[in-house]
Amino acid sequence: MEVHGLAALKEARLRLSTESGRHVLYAQEPTSGRLMKLTAPLADALLKLRRRFTGGRDNLSEDELKDLVFLGSFLDKTRRDALDGAKRFNPLFMNFPLFSPAPYQRHLVALSDALISPFGAAALILGYIAALWISAATDFSLVSQLGDVFSLEALVTFAIMAPFLKLAHEMGHVLTATRYRVPVRNAGVLFVALYPLPFVDCTDADFIAKRRGRIVISLGGLLADLTVALIAFLIWHFAEDGAFRQICANIFMFNTITTLLFNLNPLMKLDGYFALSDALHRRNYYQEATDANKRLRKLLGRFDFAGGWKILRRSAAKIGYSILSALYKIYILVFICWTLMPQYLGLGMVVVVWGGLVMFASPFFTAPPTQPEGRSFGKWIWRGGFLAAAALIALIPVTHRTTIPVSLDIENAYTVRSAAGGVVATLRPAGAVSAGDVLVTLTNAETDADITLAEEDVALFTLVYESSRQSDPLGNEAALSQVETSREKLARLTTEASRRMISASDAGAFWPLRDLAAGAWVNDSAPVGVLLPDSVESSLIGTFPEIYAEKFQTKLEAVSLHAASKDELSPPRIEDVALIRSARNPETGARGFLVTAVAPVNPMAAAKASLHLQLTFEAEPIWRHALFHYHRLRLEFLANRDGVDNGPRR
Repeated sequence: MEVHGLAALKEARLRLSTESGRHVLYAQEPTSGRLMKLTAPLADALLKLRRRFTGGRDNLSEDELKDLVFLGSFLDKTRRDALDGAKRFNPLFMNFPLFSPAPYQRHLVALSDALISPFGAAALILGYIAALWISAATDFSLVSQLGDVFSLEALVTFAIMAPFLKLAHEMGHVLTATRYRVPVRNAGVLFVALYPLPFVDCTDADFIAKRRGRIVISLGGLLADLTVALIAFLIWHFAEDGAFRQICANIFMFNTITTLLFNLNPLMKLDGYFALSDALHRRNYYQEATDANKRLRKLLGRFDFAGGWKILRRSAAKIGYSILSALYKIYILVFICWTLMPQYLGLGMVVVVWGGLVMFASPFFTAPPTQPEGRSFGKWIWRGGFLAAAALIALIPVTHRTTIPVSLDIENAYTVRSAAGGVVATLRPAGAVSAGDVLVTLTNAETDADITLAEEDVALFTLVYESSRQSDPLGNEAALSQVETSREKLARLTTEASRRMISASDAGAFWPLRDLAAGAWVNDSAPVGVLLPDSVESSLIGTFPEIYAEKFQTKLEAVSLHAASKDELSPPRIEDVALIRSARNPETGARGFLVTAVAPVNPMAAAKASLHLQLTFEAEPIWRHALFHYHRLRLEFLANRDGVDNGPRR
């Protein structure tokens, strides 16, 4: 059999590396620098062929020739792509090398040796200790702005600054590579789904640097990110300009978040993965896990369950890692979707689609050629089975639940109000009270004067009545009428005065209003404090999302009360629950919903706990859940756009 790509096989450089304590052979195409890991049979075949180039007489089997044909074709295509730029078009990842930094690295030796050293590490650690101290002194005010990290201003800032921040990231790789005397092959611009980002190629570190050096080179970009974040934090703390401080805050937040969620996460094939794989001597674990997953899918697609079980037993950890990696990518997309779409529906959809293409579609464009195999319908069976399984999963009925934060209905159930207006004469301090204890005493000078006059009128008309009882019968009847009228007036005024003495209706705990003090005027029906009775029931209230209103009326099955801490209370089932429409908001003009419930929990315990109601609705197919949540996100987006509060986003 004729071996195609003999020139490429002859020019290929053989690179020896270690992985998991074993030696591994790579074939490197010299023009592009790309590597291909050689299996043991393929490495033996290549070594035999190279010995034949020098006059050896090693015989090659037909299987070995087939392997060499594949390797030669791959290396030859890689070389031609590097020379004429005729790469396989990848609209998601377009790589444009601009120059080689290697000739300029000698000018960075002194700087890299100073920064990538124990002194540089100590300086960075001290800087972060200082930043932590400043954060504690300012009550972590910058971290409290994390909720604004997905604001439109912050997103636009990051979109503009990301290429420049990535430039600092790549410079970190260059400096660490220079520190370990590894030449950087190429630097250029990588368009990720048309978004420009700089890149550098430190491939030669695999064969020039030792394991410790490779780990530091992999982490060089992360160290640069953390340094930029530290500088941004310090500028934010000492700067005075509000707009400039906000830009620094956004840079700090995004550099920190992207470092922790992406670059440092070993489930993503980024810097953290390469550093960890080097540390564990498993430098090609990601590809091995992906290949094991593919082999398992192929065998299951061919209904070769015995072979699939064999692969699963032998490579369970790798397959599990591959699945976890895919699930983490999905989690990132769902997190972005849930965070962005309620505020920016169109932008959120664009980011989710963009992220999905970058994470899941790019391998179809960048995958290397595979060895030709016999025609098999296994992959189509697998895809059909996947679609059928997805369809069946979409039809599975799942119980619909939502949680509503609630608290004591202080205003309607526990507020103590005055029955008449007056000036505070006595005020009971906060603490335990018994039923009937006087909480607040009010006085009213005008009413007191009226009572005094009414008492004098009663005395006067009584005297007139007594004196005219025998001498003037007709006048006596008139005097009796005046006595009765004055007594009625006195009784009315006395009753009104008694209403100014506010007593505890139940035993419990009383808290007066903070701004209430002796001598203060209290209007009729105005609040004077809060009384939490020592009872076995609590009245609760919370804001209810309008989108669940119809489900509440027609599909509600159960309501239970839960606390943030399981030790605070046991989750009781709630029977007395109602939904009411709140008054119109004077600022937005919108109406909302409130949910009220009576729970078998002591009000004092409920006041100390962080409570929420869990509402359980009738089970629905998963596809209806997805449609419902899409409508929910859309309504939240419209509400945010119009400045309307539709309740908690749960």
